[in-house]
Amino acid sequence: MDPYSSDREQVDALKTWWRKNGMPILAGVGIGLGGLYAWRAWQAEAHVGAEQASSRFEQLVTALTENKTDTLAGQAEQILDEHDGTVYASFATLALARLAVEAGDLQKAREHLQWVLDHTRHASLKRLAKLRLARVLLSAGETDKAWSLVEELKDGPESASYQELKGDVLRAQGRLPEARQAYEEALKLAGGAGESGPPSQTSLQLKLDALGISDPAP
Repeated sequence: MDPYSSDREQVDALKTWWRKNGMPILAGVGIGLGGLYAWRAWQAEAHVGAEQASSRFEQLVTALTENKTDTLAGQAEQILDEHDGTVYASFATLALARLAVEAGDLQKAREHLQWVLDHTRHASLKRLAKLRLARVLLSAGETDKAWSLVEELKDGPESASYQELKGDVLRAQGRLPEARQAYEEALKLAGGAGESGPPSQTSLQLKLDALGISDPAP
């Protein structure tokens, strides 16, 4: 997690470190960059300004894991300035969206997530940005718009995060039996193959319990 400088050997070391550690760390702190698909997207563009970009990005990861908000914002902005048009910029913008949510600025978070949707060429990152945007819309009380994104995402890869989001939106709409089904699906998927980070089985079970809906009597 310590930043490397330029040098080709250090770039290769960063790739090895990122493959082993990057995704679980980012998923655990709430960015969740799409697992293996996002790694492949990163790898595919690693040749673009590799030495400088990887150094910048690792500094961003370090700031992220150490929760250094000011440093994180600065590193993200620098990546956007220097590597706009690369997958690094999309990752950095996802980080800025997270900071905006934590600051209570949902409008700014929406703008960042929309930027990712407008600029990334990678389907996995577009899907992730839509998941995040749906959550922001839900937090803003715009449940119908959030549901529209849930519908757009339904044909993509199945995941606990998607089913949890679906359950959250359905619950906000008062469609409790359907929300229960979504949470149950999320619970089956949580912790399974290809799943890392949130949601946890414990948090999903709490949401199920909070619904207070029993299965109908036979």
